[in-house]
Amino acid sequence: MKFLTWNVRGCNAPDKRRLIKRGFDQAKPEVICIQETKLGREDTARVFGVRQRWSGFFVELEGDSGGLGILWNSLVVQVDAISCSKHWQMVKVNLKIMNFSCFLINVYGPTLVVEKCRLWEDTSKLLEEVRLTLAIVVGDFNATLSFSKTRGGVKRMCKMQSDFQTFVNSNALFEVVVK
Repeated sequence: MKFLTWNVRGCNAPDKRRLIKRGFDQAKPEVICIQETKLGREDTARVFGVRQRWSGFFVELEGDSGGLGILWNSLVVQVDAISCSKHWQMVKVNLKIMNFSCFLINVYGPTLVVEKCRLWEDTSKLLEEVRLTLAIVVGDFNATLSFSKTRGGVKRMCKMQSDFQTFVNSNALFEVVVK
């Protein structure tokens, strides 16, 4: 099963929509997770062509930021929406041709530190609920695991990075970077 995750950083402009759709067509995934649509549920469904073989589960944006979506090829997979909040959505994905299923958590992290910590707590609880099953966490946490500042030749990790690293380690997560 092929997954695609993409922080689209808004998809109001027609040129941007065409670029995104072209990317989807080239990747040919069975499941697509999008973050930061900056669109409401109905608009997101319309823009991403939820019809025919594609289905979708969307989280409403807040103000003029956010917005999440999980789309899937309904000929290949069955997806059951489990729960969501403004910063995450969790579904159970079942591959129709094989006995394979997993939980998928799509994340778009807030920018405020207090809300980031809440997202990490929520995600940890979700992972605990499904701990005996494969769980895939994708998206944009708006946090980094790498050193972002160097002072006097010494790399220093800020408290937020350290807390995020603790969250990642305590949930046995690992970062996959594709360039």
